[in-house]
Amino acid sequence: MITVHQVDLEIQEILPAFASGELDLEQLENWLVPRSMEAEELPAQTREALYQIELELAEYNHGHRTLHEVRAASALLAATLRAAPRFTTGSSTGTIVPEIKSFTTAGVG
Repeated sequence: MITVHQVDLEIQEILPAFASGELDLEQLENWLVPRSMEAEELPAQTREALYQIELELAEYNHGHRTLHEVRAASALLAATLRAAPRFTTGSSTGTIVPEIKSFTTAGVG
């Protein structure tokens, strides 16, 4: 089973790597498939990010987007997720609690 924390961390690494060209389309799809199969077990924010990646890939595969557009959309999604409050599962109660990321004026958290 893939944990919420693991998927969130992976998304923060995978999307920028794909957007910059470090990962190719096949590598992104190979990463996405097992996570999508367990998406219903993930919090809404994480699940929606996975669904957005799937949508971008589907649009590319059907000729509605170029690879450049998919990479640009991945960069935008990565930036959006970095700026959004993160949610993690509470350790003792299993409730969802916010984890607010702090930012400095230099952009380093």
